[in-house]
Amino acid sequence: MKVPLLLLTIAAGIMLQACGRQSEEKTPETAPTKAPYTQEQLQLQDSLWTGIMAVHDSVMPQTSEINRMSQRFKKELKENSKLDVATKSQLITVLEFLEQSDASMFDWMNNLKQINNLRKAEMPHEEIVSYLLQEKTTIIQVRDAMLTSLNAGQKLMEQHRLEME
Repeated sequence: MKVPLLLLTIAAGIMLQACGRQSEEKTPETAPTKAPYTQEQLQLQDSLWTGIMAVHDSVMPQTSEINRMSQRFKKELKENSKLDVATKSQLITVLEFLEQSDASMFDWMNNLKQINNLRKAEMPHEEIVSYLLQEKTTIIQVRDAMLTSLNAGQKLMEQHRLEME
């Protein structure tokens, strides 16, 4: 009976030493890790990200205006039986443009990869920069479409003397 207890004690000691070595190997002092990005690369990535978010933040509040205008046009189409064909066509066209520009914002937001996730995946710096430049172009296009659709809607409202409710 003493032999199995002795073997068990020895085995436990070996396992404890092995565990201790593994945890030592993972400490920063014994196994330094190299950061995947330099400080300059991080600054460039952050600058691009900030620019993207500035464009987004400048136009995102307009989604509520787009929704109000869309609802107003839908109501006009549904309730105003006196609309002529040309006006009805204009309302439908602008309504579709408003809804499309609004949807493009939400599609963009849902598909945008967060910068921290790109870094965690250790994507090469050049790929991150390329991705961020592409996303900046995309959000500028989204912004322009939203502002253009709102402008078209506003002109149509003035032309037909429609008021927001």
